[in-house]
Amino acid sequence: GEEEKVSEGGGGGGEDRAWENAEIPEFTEASHREICMDKEGLCVIFMASQAPSPKDLDQLAELKAKFTAQAIAQKRSPKPPTLNWMWLSTSANPQFADLFGAEEGAGAVVFNPHKKMRFARGEKVGVEAVDELVQGALQGDGRWKMVKGQKLPGFGLASRDEL
Repeated sequence: GEEEKVSEGGGGGGEDRAWENAEIPEFTEASHREICMDKEGLCVIFMASQAPSPKDLDQLAELKAKFTAQAIAQKRSPKPPTLNWMWLSTSANPQFADLFGAEEGAGAVVFNPHKKMRFARGEKVGVEAVDELVQGALQGDGRWKMVKGQKLPGFGLASRDEL
């Protein structure tokens, strides 16, 4: 299988681009442009105070597959926007928790990184709520909020990753 390549913890080299092989990559300072900002479509960001459990990630991957299949099946125009799926650690990035209004550091947003940065937030917490949120956003029911000042906050507690 493919698993051997992914080393947990220790190993050197590939760690810094771990998001490239992740089904649901982490939204970080290093990855956010590539997985969200520079991509077409919307970003579905699942927020959790620590890394989501394998079960949560599996459920998110299932939702991703479901919405991808739905988009492919849709014959009428316009096609729904591409959805880019990811997760964000709110304990590691409290400024984003504040920006997106993550209660107790959890929740989900559909984030539009283009032209006018804005996001729609789910009212509930948990993977099940993501389904509802994304459906609503795609159907135009999402309540969108502008990102203040059209600037993303800093990452990390104090961004020391570059050292």
